[in-house]
Amino acid sequence: METFRASTQYGDWKGSASADRSDATTLAALLLERKLRKEDEFLVGAKLYVGENHDNKLAGVHVSAFLFDNAAGGDVSRAIDEAGEGLKLRRVEVELSLEEFVCLFKRFAVSLSDPHLGMEGRDFTAV
Repeated sequence: METFRASTQYGDWKGSASADRSDATTLAALLLERKLRKEDEFLVGAKLYVGENHDNKLAGVHVSAFLFDNAAGGDVSRAIDEAGEGLKLRRVEVELSLEEFVCLFKRFAVSLSDPHLGMEGRDFTAV
């Protein structure tokens, strides 16, 4: 069993991400186009992992998409909630560059901070 959360080997920095859907294309549509998703599967999440960089060169970009089988139809949110700890998602790996992944969204924001400083979610005034 795994937890849907971003993590790295050391977790020196942690944070949050937010994105707006693209008007041009979506990850769900791309997965369907590449035959990685069936019509009755619902895209519930994605993970982006950028591997170690050496001398400022990216070693690899890995994108995983997580799909919920909605063959029975109905409310996906409710079905996920009712599945509880028995939730099963199908993971598919998607070959995308970092630029291709970010371009699946209209806007894409990430915030990171040292978790020991308690900045995540904290209000402040920038001067």
